[in-house]
Amino acid sequence: MKRLAAIAANTFREALRQKVLYITLGFMLFLVGAAQVLSPLALGEGPRVVRDVGLSLVSLFGMFLIVMVGTSLLHKEVERRSIHVLLSKPVARREYLLGKYAGLVAVLAVCVGAMTVAVFLVDRWMGRAWHPQVLLCGVGTLAELAVLTSWTLLFSAVASPLLAGAFTLGFYVIGNAVADLRDMAALLPSGGNLLVGLSYVLPNLYVFNFRAQVAEGVWPDAAQLGLALTYAVLYCALILTVAVGLFQRREFA
Repeated sequence: MKRLAAIAANTFREALRQKVLYITLGFMLFLVGAAQVLSPLALGEGPRVVRDVGLSLVSLFGMFLIVMVGTSLLHKEVERRSIHVLLSKPVARREYLLGKYAGLVAVLAVCVGAMTVAVFLVDRWMGRAWHPQVLLCGVGTLAELAVLTSWTLLFSAVASPLLAGAFTLGFYVIGNAVADLRDMAALLPSGGNLLVGLSYVLPNLYVFNFRAQVAEGVWPDAAQLGLALTYAVLYCALILTVAVGLFQRREFA
């Protein structure tokens, strides 16, 4: 556990050295500018629009952070051959990969937390009212990105950073359209079962989407939140187990 924590802490520091906090700062400035532009155009619905757009951008910016940072960390250590030195010590490959995952999720927690607080404060500034539901939506977004990060590590364990980034982006898009995929399967006379089965294997990122309720100032249902968090824990555990299995079979030149 100490070795895993050390790898996670090192991953966290390495990710911060890649200037990920600048992306967070850029998001905050963009959000303030967008609020100024959207408010006069929203016909009195400025705060609601800012909540909806701002929280959607938190998810989108988080996905780009995963693609930029998560897909390259493992590859850089392989290229520098520092992974040989690390794995020659009493560090199991399982600890190495899980430590990388924990460090990446910690970086996401900091960035998503800062961006969500920015949406919360801009919403208060525009609407003159506090909406703590925004902060709860940030928890759902972090769970969504944690699931996506597990797939990113799996892709990084077997593919190049370019392919891992492309697959991560594709899974983000598909994961938010799983419900549409199931609706499409219901309309097909044949082959629908395959699509339905595929929809349960793919990450269902839509289950973490509380943005519609929060934009209207409504609290997400407690059962919905509990189901989403339980799904995130179980799904991440499954994907990380597969990722560890693939990584243990990989040979480094």
